[in-house]
Amino acid sequence: MNPTDAFVEEITEIEFNRNEEERTQVREDGIVENNHETLTGQIEKLDEMKADGALDKTRKQKKRQFEDRLNHVTKKTKVTSFI
Repeated sequence: MNPTDAFVEEITEIEFNRNEEERTQVREDGIVENNHETLTGQIEKLDEMKADGALDKTRKQKKRQFEDRLNHVTKKTKVTSFI
């Protein structure tokens, strides 16, 4: 392989890895941004709707997504608090 091409390939790989780390950090920051109060408030609203019998299939899925996100946020906040 041409030395110039090898150098360009090496630089491209380094840049790709750096960008990947930045994207991962941005995703994690977005997850932590979703605070517990907002998510629990949304889940409580959907629980009230369930008690009223107004919870359809899409709202059940939305509730499940909120619960999953809340679990994920609590795990991430525990991990970041120990660092």
